[in-house]
Amino acid sequence: MPSVEENKLKKRNKILEAAYNLFAKNGINTTPIDEVVKCAGVAKGTFYLYFHDKYDLMDQIILYKSAAIIKSVIEQMKNINTDNKMEAVDQLTFFVDAIIDYMIENKEMLSVISEKSSILYSLIIDNGDDNIKLDFDYLTDIIVKLGNPPENAKKLLLLVSTMIFTTASNAILSRSPFTIEEIRPEIHLAVKKMLA
Repeated sequence: MPSVEENKLKKRNKILEAAYNLFAKNGINTTPIDEVVKCAGVAKGTFYLYFHDKYDLMDQIILYKSAAIIKSVIEQMKNINTDNKMEAVDQLTFFVDAIIDYMIENKEMLSVISEKSSILYSLIIDNGDDNIKLDFDYLTDIIVKLGNPPENAKKLLLLVSTMIFTTASNAILSRSPFTIEEIRPEIHLAVKKMLA
């Protein structure tokens, strides 16, 4: 039998998933909370146990989805690099490609979070749980292995992640000024130059 905490988490995740799907389909401004709770199968009061309003919900969706993506990509990277012989630059290239591939396959997510891309990093760092912070530590360790000072690693991660997300989002969603196929090699080059 699930514990009280497991039930709470399940309800919260149902709200997050329902809202994500509705926001992707209809947009945040045209989706009322009543529609979110109906789709999630929970009472309106339950919504307010977890979220202040739909904009708080939106921030939590971004955190929830982004953390899942990053965790998945890092796990893939660790599975490939079991002997720890993969060069830091190759790990970084793998990470960039995996994130871009995920973005291509999940365009609906881009439309949901593109409005908040400028605060994505701070949402994850400031509001994420310890597991998310460990994932970011893994990435900053790669940046340090490339010869960057440890005190600059988080700043560089912010710059790189914002650049990747913004550039790839524009290329995927609007295909302007370049398609993702046209700009991907330049993203790799820019990341390597910024971090090497």
